[in-house]
Amino acid sequence: PPAGEHGHVTVVRDLPDVDRTVSPLGWLPSRASTYVRRASARRAIWNRESFDLVHLHYLNRFTDAFVSLPHPLVMSVHDVVPHVSRLGSRAEHALLRRTYQRADGLVVHHEALRLRLEAEFAIDPERVHVVHHQVFAAPDVGAPPVDEPPMLLFFGALRANKGLPVLIRAMERMRGVDVRLVIASGRESDLEALSRMPRLRTRV
Repeated sequence: PPAGEHGHVTVVRDLPDVDRTVSPLGWLPSRASTYVRRASARRAIWNRESFDLVHLHYLNRFTDAFVSLPHPLVMSVHDVVPHVSRLGSRAEHALLRRTYQRADGLVVHHEALRLRLEAEFAIDPERVHVVHHQVFAAPDVGAPPVDEPPMLLFFGALRANKGLPVLIRAMERMRGVDVRLVIASGRESDLEALSRMPRLRTRV
C-alpha cells in the first residue's frame, strides 16, 4: 500500500532504496552504503517509538547479523539461502546462521522452508512458525470470448531461478496451439531479450 494511514496500519516509506543503475564495479560500495543507511534508519525508528513487537519482513544478512536489534523480534525468512551467493557458501552460511539465531521467532511460508532452517542452521523448531501465503478469492469473470486465445501470465522478479527459459521452451513445443504469454516483470537484460523472441506470441 502507499504511505499513509490504512485503518489500524500506518505505512511509512522512508528507508533508502538501492541504486539499480550502478556499474558492476560500483555495486559493492553502493550497496554497502545503502545497507548501512537502512540499518541506521530502522534503528532510529524503533528507538524513537515504543513498539511491543518488531517484525523484519526482509532480512539483510550483511547488516542484521551484527547491528543492534530490538526484542521481541520476529523475522520473515523468504529464502533460507539466497539465490545468488555474494560471499561463498561457508561465509554466507555463518552470516545467515548468526542472523537467524538473533530472532525470537522466524516466520516461513512453507513447511519445506521450516525443515531446511532446522536441518541446515540448527534452529529450534519451537522458534519457527509456518504462515502460508494468503489466497484471495478471485471474482468470477466468466469464460473468455471464444474468438480469443488463452492467455498465460508470468509475473514477478525476472531472475534465472524463476524458470522463464523452461516456460519458453515449453511454449515452443506447443506447435499449432494459439496461446498468448504476458510477461509482467523486468530485471535481467538477457532474460528480457529472451522473452521478446519474435517466434513467441508474447507481450512484455
